Amino acid sequence: MPNYHPSDTRQLIRSNNQIDNFALGYRHFLQEDSKSKYKLNLQRSSYKLEDSSKELIKMLIDRQVEQLLQFAKQDIKLYSVDATVDWRLVVGLGSEHVQETNMTLHHIYGIPYIPGSAVKGVVRHWWLHENEDFIDNKGKIDEDKAIKNPDFLAVFGSQEQRGKVRFLDAFPQDVNFATDIMNPHYPDYYSGSKPPTDHQNPIPINFLTIEETTFRFAFLAKDQKALDELKNRFHDVLEMKGVGAKTSVGYGYFRDFKDQTKVITNELKRQQEAVEEEREAKRIANLSPTEQLAEELNRLSEKQVDEQRAVQIFNDELPSLDGDEEQMIAQSLKDYWQRINKWDGGSDKQRQKVMKVKSILGDR
Repeated sequence: MPNYHPSDTRQLIRSNNQIDNFALGYRHFLQEDSKSKYKLNLQRSSYKLEDSSKELIKMLIDRQVEQLLQFAKQDIKLYSVDATVDWRLVVGLGSEHVQETNMTLHHIYGIPYIPGSAVKGVVRHWWLHENEDFIDNKGKIDEDKAIKNPDFLAVFGSQEQRGKVRFLDAFPQDVNFATDIMNPHYPDYYSGSKPPTDHQNPIPINFLTIEETTFRFAFLAKDQKALDELKNRFHDVLEMKGVGAKTSVGYGYFRDFKDQTKVITNELKRQQEAVEEEREAKRIANLSPTEQLAEELNRLSEKQVDEQRAVQIFNDELPSLDGDEEQMIAQSLKDYWQRINKWDGGSDKQRQKVMKVKSILGDR
């Protein structure tokens, strides 16, 4: 198969036989296989993504998680789930390609993915066909009835109202390619030249698919109720309706659903706690040594090691202080011992400590 490209592009490909971007090789640099005119043949010897593309996929997943975290910080609700292709999947099979069969590949990253618009379309189609309230007297779908349904309208919107749920692109965790075959038995009939008779020679059509690949689906909404309506149906959509082409013969169905929402929100919580800890550490670092001692006493608990630390501060630090600093630590010791019920009563040694603190504070 000749490559019709500018001379400098052809020279570049000849001098460097490696094309990292899978979409570029699949769409523009297919090569003819001299062994079989029916065999699907990319410039690669096998249908695998380059290591650079695998690293890119990980970066895309990480970036999407970071985007979800940024939205979550703005109190936007999220729902994310991983699901694995049960057998095979092909999205965009009928789009334009020199082989007459194609696959949806990201125009920048060159990897297979499921556009958010495709996810939204299949969920909407499922909801319309599975709700009896949307069927008219003739047994057909009445979208006017669907739009009047507040839950349906909230998720998908209409010409007059924007939907509240955002459907993000679904990226794969990894990609496993596989070739499959369509075998039209009446090629002359499909070309419009003859009727469909059994003497015609079938012409196999090979096409590329994805098998047993896990995708990350993600959704956003300001309205939790609208997001819940989607969640209640999404599992059934992928398991029973399927995504992409040839679902009638088993393509596009998913299994092994793993909700990632808590994983992402827990990461958000961890980040927020880390930021708060860093902020608190900076605040304490700016305090005077005496103020830091007071902060430490405020954090002590009833544990024996903490009680011993309070006694150490009383014995070693308090005697060296005077004025306002002495008052500050004495007050912090009082607050601590009251908190653990050691201010009134206790051993003789503890009563002596309390008396010393009272004398500093002027308590009777």
